[in-house]
Amino acid sequence: MDNDTGGFFLALLRHRPEASPEGIAQTFRSRRQLRNDAGWEPKVRNAPPHDKNTVVRADEEVQKEVFSVYGMDDSPYSVWQRGKRMNIAPPMVAQRLYDRECPNNKGELWPKGTFHPLRAVHVGMPAFTLKKNSWRTRQEALYLLSDAITKNTMDINLETFTRLLRGWAPMVADFEEELGCKELPKGAFLLTTTLGSRTEMISVWIGARVTLMVDLSEQNLLRKKLDLPWRDEEE
Repeated sequence: MDNDTGGFFLALLRHRPEASPEGIAQTFRSRRQLRNDAGWEPKVRNAPPHDKNTVVRADEEVQKEVFSVYGMDDSPYSVWQRGKRMNIAPPMVAQRLYDRECPNNKGELWPKGTFHPLRAVHVGMPAFTLKKNSWRTRQEALYLLSDAITKNTMDINLETFTRLLRGWAPMVADFEEELGCKELPKGAFLLTTTLGSRTEMISVWIGARVTLMVDLSEQNLLRKKLDLPWRDEEE
């Protein structure tokens, strides 16, 4: 009969000798000892599900589109996404950490295609950001990528470069007329100039006006190279 009552109960467990010839229940055999059994294979565990903060390989189609817009070869990099940010890193990051099974201390394996058990919150260098349905370059990445970018960019003289850095935001038509250039594409665009022995590049937005898309700290780095005062000092 059933007794619908609370309290503590005891269960009697009986070991069946034929279930484990070793004379000990499998539960009490160490996993390390099990590895020595013929035909033993480690269990591959399921990785935790991805969420909005998980770093994953960039979507292949999106990656091709972004690198095509800027005329870049993506083969020297492994490309990662976290939310609306796309980062680049050496291929070794994928080869040694992401695309390999990882053993745990129980002899089981975490699968490929995840950084788990590492809690990776940031992988590689931020290179592109999605904003207003457009993948924009990150200014801090341009110091590395400027020589690799071959499209969606235009060379300007140092004087014009300096004026933009000092706050000049001309109407697009006026900018095109002054530089005598073709019609500029709408959206994120890159302008380059020669400063000493190297090429400097800045990101702008082509809308009604040509406006700078460079944060204050990056502006001050470029101003230092041009022997200009800090932005807040000039204002």
